[in-house]
Amino acid sequence: MKVIDLTNADIEKACELLISRFDCQFDLIVGIAEGGRLIAETIAQKLYLPLLLVGRQRELTRYKSKARNMFKHFPKKILNFARITENNCYEMLGKMRKHEEKLDKINILSNDLSFFENPQIKNILLVDDAIDSGVTIRDTEKFLQMKNNNWNIKTAVLTQTFNRPVKKADYQIYNRTLVRFPWSNDYKQ
Repeated sequence: MKVIDLTNADIEKACELLISRFDCQFDLIVGIAEGGRLIAETIAQKLYLPLLLVGRQRELTRYKSKARNMFKHFPKKILNFARITENNCYEMLGKMRKHEEKLDKINILSNDLSFFENPQIKNILLVDDAIDSGVTIRDTEKFLQMKNNNWNIKTAVLTQTFNRPVKKADYQIYNRTLVRFPWSNDYKQ
């Protein structure tokens, strides 16, 4: 397991690489905010496709964001160790508990709901920044299928951190790699 830092320019290049791996044409990009927002926006822009954003924040993310100011004082080596340790602990805990669906925690962040009724939209790309346990992307995919069960949904992330998530992405760049994104709480300029 390693930790890498990506700048906005690196993310754009990674999105281009991700796009090169697509094996079908998409009609709509759905991004999971907050982490997947920039990646989904970049892919939608490069493919000239409409974008729908949905929200689902893990409960722990709220608490970690409060520590953001503290993180900037630590050396990267300590932050990397903390990231790897946190990931390994969550992966071990995840193996011991059930991953219940939390579809009620997902909300649509767009006023335009016509996408769900549009018969021309068939192939959807669901985008997030990373898959850890896979619960967020699994639940969001089920939520979208409930809104329109005729959709063919594929998933894309830049990285998968857990060895065996409950849902794997159809397209990804990194595996077993923790990515420090510009929006990460421990990101340093």
